[in-house]
Amino acid sequence: MSKILLILFYDIFSPKKLLGVGKESIFVPFTIIFIKLITPNFLPLSKYFLLIFFLSFLSVGFRSIFSKNNNHYAYLGTSFLLIFGNINYTTLLISIIWMSSVKFYLDLKLKNYLSMIISPVFEFFILWWLL
Repeated sequence: MSKILLILFYDIFSPKKLLGVGKESIFVPFTIIFIKLITPNFLPLSKYFLLIFFLSFLSVGFRSIFSKNNNHYAYLGTSFLLIFGNINYTTLLISIIWMSSVKFYLDLKLKNYLSMIISPVFEFFILWWLL
């Protein structure tokens, strides 16, 4: 559990080191939901829970279908920026854009070109549906 803050640091300042994260990144979406439970927010809990679930687990699964190698822990670690979405709507949009750009960077670095093209369309559909 002590490496979760390190994943947040990698996600913001050094995305290339996200490729080295391990199984502890599976707790990232649960940490975000726990923090949402203790802070008031503009989105209802059910809608925020669906947003976190779809943008973390479902998006990672969708990207794993089209990727050549199994780096789903690195993709799951990128969803840690959604923790800043608890502040207001603008920071939620900024964190989603940053998260998508880090995933795009990881796809480019790993040469997963099909995942780099198809997955942002899927994430845009999720955002259009939930926001």
